[in-house]
Amino acid sequence: MMSRISRHAPLLLAAGLVYCYPDATRAADEQNRAYEEALATAQRLDDSVEGQAYERELFASIQSQLQRAMNECTSGDTPEHRFRLLFEIESGKVARVLPEPEQPVAACVAQKVSGLPAPAAPGAKWVVSIRMTVAP
Repeated sequence: MMSRISRHAPLLLAAGLVYCYPDATRAADEQNRAYEEALATAQRLDDSVEGQAYERELFASIQSQLQRAMNECTSGDTPEHRFRLLFEIESGKVARVLPEPEQPVAACVAQKVSGLPAPAAPGAKWVVSIRMTVAP
């Protein structure tokens, strides 16, 4: 028995793509909004003496794992990558890392370093912004 493709199949496929697109856009908008809010918090905290001191302490404690993640995420890559990562610190660990939107290398690094132990932060929930440059 031979199956036939309905002449409406392309129309149904196009309707399915249109239907899914708003959800993808909404998710991207929410991620961008979360990133922007966390960035504003990190910048506000970094303006304080304790924020600057904690940023140095955090970076020193995760530097080797961060370097390893950057090497893994750029393996075989030749272009330079510049991006920002926002580290949300809670209960003595990196609770979440928000990568700069539209940066695949940043997303890869963020995934690899999320959950690392971190020094005790000056506040219950602390956000630190770290700019990264990966050069070939």
